[in-house]
Amino acid sequence: MKRRYYVASGPAMVGPYSKAEARIIKTVEPAVKVIPAPTESMAVVAGAWLAFDAHTPEAQARRRFAERYGYEPARVVEAGPLLLVGPIG
Repeated sequence: MKRRYYVASGPAMVGPYSKAEARIIKTVEPAVKVIPAPTESMAVVAGAWLAFDAHTPEAQARRRFAERYGYEPARVVEAGPLLLVGPIG
């Protein structure tokens, strides 16, 4: 399976694109960031999740989720530059 990429401009992410397509977009619009797509299927993260920077320790993210929502998260998923904890609800 070929690796896919997302193109981020501000808070919005668009994709997935192939590496060649992402490189062309980056050439035309240098301000965007090219981000590798998550290795897990995005169907896994359907619904609402609490997001942290990918560098946040998993234990800290789990603890903050539990403090905020009153229960333990079912999963923690790395999705490009994010660490997703949840789902919420």
